Amino acid sequence: MTATVGENQAKHRHVLARILLTGSLLFGGTVSATVIGAPPAWAQSAVTLYVASSGTGDCTSQATACGSIQTALTAATAGSYATDDVTIDVGAGTYTENDTIAASSLNSLTIAGAGASSTTVNGNDAGSVFTVNNGTVTLSGLTITNGGMTQGGGIYNSGSLAITDDTITDNSAFDN
Repeated sequence: MTATVGENQAKHRHVLARILLTGSLLFGGTVSATVIGAPPAWAQSAVTLYVASSGTGDCTSQATACGSIQTALTAATAGSYATDDVTIDVGAGTYTENDTIAASSLNSLTIAGAGASSTTVNGNDAGSVFTVNNGTVTLSGLTITNGGMTQGGGIYNSGSLAITDDTITDNSAFDN
């Protein structure tokens, strides 16, 4: 029996994605990477918040994008989106910040850049670029660079973390 194009595409949605991790990562939680098809009809509400390098707004639309990932994280976890699937859509640009993620109130959180060649999060050697304290988190389409910390230079994870299509480079974890 010959599979149709649609059947082949459906099969490919459920295969594990390959991950190439460079830099320093410390994983205290679970790391997984999968390619997922369309969510089932019973899935939680989906909310998208927006970040742009020149943003000054409240994150609720592309026209009112906020200027930092941490601002969007604070908006996502402040209570209005409890139990939702939240995506933070990060526009192309370089964001110099060290972000703390506490997403246990959400069903899931995805931080999605415009692609690893377009969206960079630079930790400026001032700590881990991303500290995932809890929750189900996906980092996608980002370059994560210049993190420096005693544990987890680029990413310090204590939650459930999926990493997809990211470049993780020039991070360091060092003994104090």
